[in-house]
Amino acid sequence: MIINDFYIVAQIGDSRLYSSRNRVFRQITEDQTYVQYLFKTKQITEEDLLIHPKRHVLLNALGVYPSLDLDIRIYPYMNETFLLCSDGLYNNIPFNDIKNIINCDDTPEQKATKLIRLANSNGGSDNIAIVLWEASK
Repeated sequence: MIINDFYIVAQIGDSRLYSSRNRVFRQITEDQTYVQYLFKTKQITEEDLLIHPKRHVLLNALGVYPSLDLDIRIYPYMNETFLLCSDGLYNNIPFNDIKNIINCDDTPEQKATKLIRLANSNGGSDNIAIVLWEASK
């Protein structure tokens, strides 16, 4: 949610929010998965995140457990572009390819179409959901 000069992120699970400003593309949210926990506690490497057999095990998800931990954060909003996506997108497209598509000069519709087509052509191993927000230029 964007309110005046701030944006609020409420996250559960492993859908991701990315931000791009001045062509600097970064991941805002942190996956709430077992392998992310292992990585944060230095039990596995960054390379292991992509191949670990339990990489899809969620530690937090809506409607799965009797309770949940909603991660809420507030950031200053500086007219950046936002990409909210499911793991079906980022598990099938390398980070740099997502970044290049988001930072190109296409329309938001063209970018979303490219991302979905590329994820599907790379295996389309899961549902692919995208919300793309670009501020007026």
